[in-house]
Amino acid sequence: MDPRGSLHVYPRFDSDYRKKRSLNYDMMKTEIFQNRKMTRCVTLHRWFVNFLIGVAVGMTAFGMSHLEEWLID
Repeated sequence: MDPRGSLHVYPRFDSDYRKKRSLNYDMMKTEIFQNRKMTRCVTLHRWFVNFLIGVAVGMTAFGMSHLEEWLID
């Protein structure tokens, strides 16, 4: 059900929604995240985790490819 078709909700007759502000939960773009100092250790850990994720994805793709070939044969 599309709520935009209901006049009970949209359009709002009051302007209270304009006074409210929401938080930006996108962590890579928030001001707190950008101003936070990261140590060398944290940076290395992040690179290592990204490397491990890449290896895991590559191994999964490799395994699936070989499994597909084996099932087709």
